[in-house]
Amino acid sequence: MLDYLKQNQTHITPGSFSVRTYSPDASMSLDAPTVRNLELPALFELIDRTRTPIGARRLRAWLGSPMRDAESIELRLGAVAELASAAALRESLGAALKPVGDLERLASRAAQGHANARELVALRRSLEAIPALRDVLGACEALVIRELTGQISDAPELAATLARALVEDRWRGRWSKTRRRRLARVGRFGPASTRSSTASRKPRAARVSGSGHWKLRSGAERGSAR
Repeated sequence: MLDYLKQNQTHITPGSFSVRTYSPDASMSLDAPTVRNLELPALFELIDRTRTPIGARRLRAWLGSPMRDAESIELRLGAVAELASAAALRESLGAALKPVGDLERLASRAAQGHANARELVALRRSLEAIPALRDVLGACEALVIRELTGQISDAPELAATLARALVEDRWRGRWSKTRRRRLARVGRFGPASTRSSTASRKPRAARVSGSGHWKLRSGAERGSAR
């Protein structure tokens, strides 16, 4: 693991890792032949209705490592039964999860200093969605859901900082649409001279940023935003 972190130039800071205990008897670890014989990948594709990448990874992990403890199984089934019987609650939960991105990946890239502007915007939107998500989960009665809801914490200060530091690059968005229309008229395989001249007029900021229609605010912009 340390070699992997070193090769990827990962910055290890306090709080980057946490140690948790687990019981090997709590779940049944399935090897690759068992997963293949049980056709678990096909089962995952059939039942996957998750709304976030984190949820998809968790469902895949649950299928590959089923519980063995009867009490834990009953608690999870109770949570599933509540959500399965409440269509309105499921719709509200799905709507609350819609703005949430891959928080694990976004937070990791931001902590390592590798996140671009678009990813920071996705992180901000995910953080801003947490209070509404927690409110929806607060209406659930299943013990497992209530325990998980108590573990959710938001970061309003970080979301506000990201909102101040990021601004939508509206000019670049207009340029992109104009260029797409121009290329559509010329044709993908139009004259080489036309293609090269069109590409040469691409704004330098658009070439450098590579971050969609978002950019970091300048110092003057951040001052005016306050």
